[in-house]
Amino acid sequence: MTPNERTRVDELGYDSSTGFYHLHHDWESSEPLSYTVMHMILALTGGDSMTSTPLAESIDPDAIDQLLEHDRPMSHPHDRLTFSHEGCTVTVQRDGHVFAAPPGVTGHRDLVGSERDEQNND
Repeated sequence: MTPNERTRVDELGYDSSTGFYHLHHDWESSEPLSYTVMHMILALTGGDSMTSTPLAESIDPDAIDQLLEHDRPMSHPHDRLTFSHEGCTVTVQRDGHVFAAPPGVTGHRDLVGSERDEQNND
């Protein structure tokens, strides 16, 4: 794991009540959102960028970057993509929040939606 990948791992948050991890994309960085997504998956699977399955095997990284582009007007406050890669279920939201359930954890999609809805109702 490179030093940059190690930094990403150190930034991961974990919610023990739901079993999923979260990370917020830094929109000020030059890295695309898909880069943040892949590093979260690498952290959860213990993989590295040289030997892991490319993200493009599951979803087009450009689609993540274009569909959830930070500067695009929001058509819906809950714009997000959910997909599986390397056994992880990943939800990426337009606001830059990335949630992921490691291999073997189920119910992730519902948990992310419920948590975000509760935050919006507060």
